[in-house]
Amino acid sequence: MATFSPENTAVACLYPQWWGARGDDKHDDTSAIQAALNAARDMGGGEVVITKGTFKTTGTLHVWGVDQRDWGSGSLATRSIQVRGVSRRSSMIHYTGDGICIWLCTDSVGGRDYYHSSAVVRSLHLKGTGRSGIGLQLASPAGGGWGGSAIVENNCIESFDIGLYVTHSYGSRFSHNKVRFNNTGLQIGDAGGTGGGGATVNGNSFRDNEFSHNHHIGVRIFYGGYNLFEGGLIEGNGDEGIYIERAANNNWVHHVTFRNIWIEGNQKGTPASNQGQAYLHSTEGAGYKALSGITFDSCFFNCQGENFHMRLGKTIGLQLIDNRFSHPNDRV
Repeated sequence: MATFSPENTAVACLYPQWWGARGDDKHDDTSAIQAALNAARDMGGGEVVITKGTFKTTGTLHVWGVDQRDWGSGSLATRSIQVRGVSRRSSMIHYTGDGICIWLCTDSVGGRDYYHSSAVVRSLHLKGTGRSGIGLQLASPAGGGWGGSAIVENNCIESFDIGLYVTHSYGSRFSHNKVRFNNTGLQIGDAGGTGGGGATVNGNSFRDNEFSHNHHIGVRIFYGGYNLFEGGLIEGNGDEGIYIERAANNNWVHHVTFRNIWIEGNQKGTPASNQGQAYLHSTEGAGYKALSGITFDSCFFNCQGENFHMRLGKTIGLQLIDNRFSHPNDRV
């Protein structure tokens, strides 16, 4: 491997081993991986390669995108920061903390504002400990601001409280990820209204992902609009497969489309538990508006026992197009 120095910005890839990472699941590799990510940021973009092995981390890894110093003038960097493994089977980051494993974040460092625009996370296996913490988060540390777009593809994320957590993202692409064995697979926004104050979770696409065998919920949405879920599998989650709720007056959940998705064997409760393959609800009360523009198109629903395919409450403009509701129930 070539030797990195701040003056040598022509290297094609950066390896955490240059900063002392071992990948033996014993040595704490947090600082070495972060040093590689910081070097890519300082170079104006680059690729950090997680080789075969199990890289133990105890702290959060921050992944920045482009340098937004010249946002107002329309001039900004085009190189991205990419962190990738050899494959999601062989390149593991084993996070033993209870915070965030990888954070695609906006932040200010050295007088520069970094957004996660164009950041890429690819072909990694992120594994938590005891279903605690967050696997991969797209957010602003300050709780506001535009998140920008990112690419998250071909990863496996398991054993966290929330596998994939999105509160600030515009036009990101999530594809071919396996998110399983967490408490919640994917969560967009939160019940308290995260997403307000200039933030956005709009125009994202989730294609051919698997949200399966999570302890509670496969996909949970509290905020955002014009998000597309297409293809893939939502299966075997302990409570709802899909849970959409407007739980705060400043939450906006609108124009979410699920197309050609297999939704099967979620929730182990009964009809009285208010659970189902999909649960759509807006909190009753003054000022709390309904969900709007939710579409299920060409999806397959398969229940188990006496549970509902879908439970609905306070929705406007719901569209059910060419879906199949199979045995043993056909109840909506």
